[in-house]
Amino acid sequence: MLQQLLPIRVRHIAADPQHFALVIGDIWFATCLSLANREHGFRLESDGSITIVDSHAFSNGVHAVLLVGSPLSVSIQNTLISSSGKNGIRAEISPDKFSTIKIQGVNLTGHYYSAAIEVEDATDIDFEISCCLVTDNFNGGISLDGITGNSTISILGSNFTRNRGSIVSIPLIQDSDVILHGNSFTANQLNNFGEHEAVVDIATFAEAPGSKIRVEDNEFEQNTMNNVLELRHLGGTICLTCRVL
Repeated sequence: MLQQLLPIRVRHIAADPQHFALVIGDIWFATCLSLANREHGFRLESDGSITIVDSHAFSNGVHAVLLVGSPLSVSIQNTLISSSGKNGIRAEISPDKFSTIKIQGVNLTGHYYSAAIEVEDATDIDFEISCCLVTDNFNGGISLDGITGNSTISILGSNFTRNRGSIVSIPLIQDSDVILHGNSFTANQLNNFGEHEAVVDIATFAEAPGSKIRVEDNEFEQNTMNNVLELRHLGGTICLTCRVL
Protein backbone atom coordinates (compact mmCIF):
# COMPACT_ATOMS: atom_id res chain seq x y z
CA MET A 1 0.00 0.00 0.00
CA LEU A 2 1.40 3.39 -1.00
CA GLN A 3 -0.45 6.28 0.54
CA GLN A 4 0.15 9.60 -1.18
CA LEU A 5 -0.28 12.49 1.25
CA LEU A 6 1.22 15.16 -1.00
CA PRO A 7 1.84 15.13 -4.76
CA ILE A 8 4.64 12.92 -6.10
CA ARG A 9 6.69 14.56 -8.83
CA VAL A 10 8.10 11.99 -11.27
CA ARG A 11 9.39 13.14 -14.65
CA HIS A 12 10.00 11.17 -17.85
CA ILE A 13 8.59 7.83 -16.73
CA ALA A 14 9.59 4.89 -18.92
CA ALA A 15 7.16 2.00 -19.24
CA ASP A 16 8.44 -0.99 -17.32
CA PRO A 17 5.88 -2.91 -15.24
CA GLN A 18 8.57 -4.76 -13.25
CA HIS A 19 9.83 -1.59 -11.58
CA PHE A 20 8.12 0.56 -9.01
CA ALA A 21 9.66 3.56 -10.76
CA LEU A 22 12.00 3.47 -13.76
CA VAL A 23 12.83 7.05 -14.60
CA ILE A 24 15.00 8.81 -17.16
CA GLY A 25 14.95 12.09 -15.20
CA ASP A 26 14.36 12.82 -11.51
CA ILE A 27 12.25 11.20 -8.78
CA TRP A 28 10.80 13.14 -5.84
CA PHE A 29 8.73 11.59 -3.02
CA ALA A 30 7.42 13.88 -0.27
CA THR A 31 5.28 12.89 2.73
CA CYS A 32 4.52 9.38 1.47
CA LEU A 33 3.69 6.19 3.35
CA SER A 34 4.58 2.71 2.06
CA LEU A 35 3.21 0.02 4.38
CA ALA A 36 3.01 -3.80 4.47
CA ASN A 37 3.87 -4.51 0.83
CA ARG A 38 4.88 -8.02 -0.21
CA GLU A 39 8.26 -6.90 -1.54
CA HIS A 40 9.79 -3.40 -1.42
CA GLY A 41 8.42 -0.21 0.02
CA PHE A 42 10.10 1.95 -2.64
CA ARG A 43 12.04 0.41 -5.56
CA LEU A 44 13.60 3.27 -7.48
CA GLU A 45 15.72 3.34 -10.63
CA SER A 46 16.86 6.56 -12.25
CA ASP A 47 19.76 8.11 -14.13
CA GLY A 48 19.00 11.49 -12.54
CA SER A 49 18.36 12.43 -8.93
CA ILE A 50 16.26 10.57 -6.34
CA THR A 51 14.81 12.39 -3.32
CA ILE A 52 12.72 10.96 -0.47
CA VAL A 53 11.71 13.43 2.22
CA ASP A 54 9.37 13.37 5.23
CA SER A 55 8.16 9.86 4.40
CA HIS A 56 7.62 6.51 6.16
CA ALA A 57 8.25 2.94 5.02
CA PHE A 58 7.60 0.06 7.39
CA SER A 59 6.62 -3.62 7.58
CA ASN A 60 7.54 -4.29 3.94
CA GLY A 61 8.46 -7.86 3.01
CA VAL A 62 11.93 -7.26 1.52
CA HIS A 63 13.64 -3.83 1.53
CA ALA A 64 12.06 -0.57 2.64
CA VAL A 65 14.03 1.43 0.04
CA LEU A 66 15.83 -0.30 -2.85
CA LEU A 67 18.01 1.90 -5.08
CA VAL A 68 19.15 0.45 -8.42
CA GLY A 69 20.62 1.74 -11.66
CA SER A 70 23.00 4.69 -11.95
CA PRO A 71 21.52 7.76 -10.25
CA LEU A 72 23.61 10.92 -10.15
CA SER A 73 22.45 11.62 -6.61
CA VAL A 74 20.26 10.18 -3.85
CA SER A 75 18.92 12.18 -0.91
CA ILE A 76 16.83 10.63 1.88
CA GLN A 77 15.82 13.12 4.58
CA ASN A 78 13.68 13.19 7.73
CA THR A 79 12.20 9.76 7.06
CA LEU A 80 11.24 6.81 9.28
CA ILE A 81 12.24 3.37 7.99
CA SER A 82 11.31 0.41 10.16
CA SER A 83 10.67 -3.34 10.40
CA SER A 84 11.61 -4.44 6.89
CA GLY A 85 12.06 -8.12 6.01
CA LYS A 86 15.63 -7.37 4.91
CA ASN A 87 17.42 -4.01 4.61
CA GLY A 88 16.02 -0.66 5.55
CA ILE A 89 17.97 1.03 2.73
CA ARG A 90 19.74 -1.05 0.10
CA ALA A 91 21.78 0.40 -2.78
CA GLU A 92 22.59 -1.74 -5.83
CA ILE A 93 24.09 1.06 -7.90
CA SER A 94 25.99 0.33 -11.11
CA PRO A 95 29.53 1.75 -10.89
CA ASP A 96 29.54 3.33 -14.38
CA LYS A 97 29.61 6.92 -13.07
CA PHE A 98 30.19 8.77 -9.81
CA SER A 99 27.15 8.91 -7.50
CA THR A 100 26.31 10.85 -4.34
CA ILE A 101 24.21 9.29 -1.56
CA LYS A 102 23.15 11.50 1.35
CA ILE A 103 21.06 10.10 4.24
CA GLN A 104 20.15 12.81 6.74
CA GLY A 105 17.88 12.80 9.79
CA VAL A 106 16.59 9.28 9.13
CA ASN A 107 15.36 6.87 11.82
CA LEU A 108 16.19 3.22 10.99
CA THR A 109 14.88 0.65 13.44
CA GLY A 110 13.69 -2.92 13.81
CA HIS A 111 15.36 -4.73 10.88
CA TYR A 112 15.85 -8.37 11.86
CA TYR A 113 17.53 -10.30 9.02
CA SER A 114 19.82 -7.79 7.27
CA ALA A 115 21.67 -4.58 8.06
CA ALA A 116 19.79 -1.33 8.45
CA ILE A 117 21.78 0.14 5.51
CA GLU A 118 23.61 -1.98 2.94
CA VAL A 119 25.53 -0.86 -0.16
CA GLU A 120 26.30 -3.71 -2.53
CA ASP A 121 29.23 -2.07 -4.36
CA ALA A 122 30.53 1.17 -2.85
CA THR A 123 32.74 2.14 -5.79
CA ASP A 124 32.82 5.72 -7.09
CA ILE A 125 30.42 7.14 -4.50
CA ASP A 126 30.30 10.00 -2.04
CA PHE A 127 28.32 8.35 0.77
CA GLU A 128 27.25 10.39 3.78
CA ILE A 129 24.97 9.53 6.70
CA SER A 130 24.39 12.34 9.18
CA CYS A 131 22.17 13.06 12.19
CA CYS A 132 20.51 9.64 11.97
CA LEU A 133 19.12 7.34 14.66
CA VAL A 134 19.93 3.65 14.10
CA THR A 135 18.41 1.50 16.84
CA ASP A 136 17.28 -2.04 17.62
CA ASN A 137 18.49 -3.65 14.40
CA PHE A 138 19.42 -7.31 14.76
CA ASN A 139 21.96 -7.96 11.98
CA GLY A 140 24.18 -4.91 11.70
CA GLY A 141 23.94 -1.17 11.21
CA ILE A 142 25.80 0.03 8.10
CA SER A 143 27.38 -2.55 5.79
CA LEU A 144 29.39 -1.67 2.68
CA ASP A 145 29.91 -4.91 0.79
CA GLY A 146 32.48 -5.72 -1.88
CA ILE A 147 35.23 -3.22 -2.69
CA THR A 148 34.85 0.35 -1.49
CA GLY A 149 36.97 2.02 -4.17
CA ASN A 150 37.60 5.64 -5.17
CA SER A 151 35.01 6.83 -2.66
CA THR A 152 34.48 9.03 0.37
CA ILE A 153 32.50 7.53 3.26
CA SER A 154 31.30 9.93 5.97
CA ILE A 155 29.30 8.95 9.07
CA LEU A 156 28.56 12.06 11.08
CA GLY A 157 26.67 13.01 14.23
CA SER A 158 24.55 9.86 14.39
CA ASN A 159 23.33 7.65 17.24
CA PHE A 160 23.69 3.85 17.12
CA THR A 161 21.95 2.15 20.06
CA ARG A 162 20.94 -1.43 21.00
CA ASN A 163 21.88 -3.00 17.68
CA ARG A 164 23.34 -6.48 17.20
CA GLY A 165 26.30 -7.27 14.99
CA SER A 166 28.93 -4.91 13.58
CA ILE A 167 27.57 -1.38 13.51
CA VAL A 168 29.88 -0.02 10.80
CA SER A 169 31.33 -2.69 8.52
CA ILE A 170 33.61 -1.71 5.61
CA PRO A 171 35.63 -4.86 4.91
CA LEU A 172 37.58 -3.93 1.76
CA ILE A 173 38.68 -0.32 1.14
CA GLN A 174 40.82 0.73 -1.79
CA ASP A 175 41.87 4.34 -2.57
CA SER A 176 39.09 5.79 -0.41
CA ASP A 177 38.72 8.05 2.61
CA VAL A 178 36.58 7.17 5.64
CA ILE A 179 35.41 9.72 8.23
CA LEU A 180 33.53 8.87 11.45
CA HIS A 181 32.94 12.06 13.41
CA GLY A 182 30.77 12.92 16.39
CA ASN A 183 28.82 9.66 16.60
CA SER A 184 27.65 7.76 19.69
CA PHE A 185 27.63 3.95 19.91
CA THR A 186 25.75 2.70 22.97
CA ALA A 187 24.67 -0.75 24.24
CA ASN A 188 25.32 -2.58 20.98
CA GLN A 189 25.72 -6.35 21.29
CA LEU A 190 27.60 -9.26 19.81
CA ASN A 191 25.80 -11.35 17.22
CA ASN A 192 28.48 -14.00 16.52
CA PHE A 193 27.73 -13.90 12.80
CA GLY A 194 31.12 -12.50 11.73
CA GLU A 195 34.74 -13.48 12.31
CA HIS A 196 35.80 -9.85 12.81
CA GLU A 197 32.71 -8.62 14.58
CA ALA A 198 33.27 -5.24 16.23
CA VAL A 199 31.38 -2.02 16.77
CA VAL A 200 33.43 -0.49 13.93
CA ASP A 201 35.17 -2.91 11.54
CA ILE A 202 37.24 -1.35 8.73
CA ALA A 203 39.87 -3.02 6.53
CA THR A 204 41.93 -1.77 3.60
CA PHE A 205 43.39 -3.51 0.57
CA ALA A 206 46.47 -2.35 -1.37
CA GLU A 207 45.91 1.10 0.01
CA ALA A 208 47.42 4.25 -1.48
CA PRO A 209 49.73 6.19 0.89
CA GLY A 210 47.55 9.32 0.83
CA SER A 211 44.27 7.76 1.86
CA LYS A 212 42.88 8.34 5.35
CA ILE A 213 40.74 6.73 8.01
CA ARG A 214 39.59 9.35 10.52
CA VAL A 215 37.67 8.31 13.65
CA GLU A 216 37.21 11.52 15.61
CA ASP A 217 35.17 12.62 18.65
CA ASN A 218 33.06 9.48 18.82
CA GLU A 219 31.73 7.91 22.03
CA PHE A 220 31.59 4.15 22.65
CA GLU A 221 29.69 3.15 25.79
CA GLN A 222 28.47 -0.19 27.19
CA ASN A 223 28.99 -2.17 23.99
CA THR A 224 29.39 -5.95 24.42
CA MET A 225 31.43 -6.79 21.31
CA ASN A 226 34.68 -8.66 20.79
CA ASN A 227 36.24 -5.29 19.93
CA VAL A 228 35.14 -1.69 19.88
CA LEU A 229 37.38 -0.73 16.95
CA GLU A 230 38.97 -3.17 14.54
CA LEU A 231 41.08 -1.42 11.89
CA ARG A 232 43.26 -3.35 9.45
CA HIS A 233 45.07 -0.67 7.46
CA LEU A 234 47.73 -1.57 4.86
CA GLY A 235 48.82 1.97 4.08
CA GLY A 236 47.74 5.59 4.34
CA THR A 237 47.06 7.17 7.72
CA ILE A 238 44.78 6.65 10.71
CA CYS A 239 43.58 9.41 13.04
CA LEU A 240 41.77 8.36 16.24
CA THR A 241 40.23 10.56 18.94
CA CYS A 242 37.53 8.63 20.80
CA ARG A 243 35.95 8.22 24.21
CA VAL A 244 35.49 4.57 25.18
CA LEU A 245 33.62 3.53 28.33
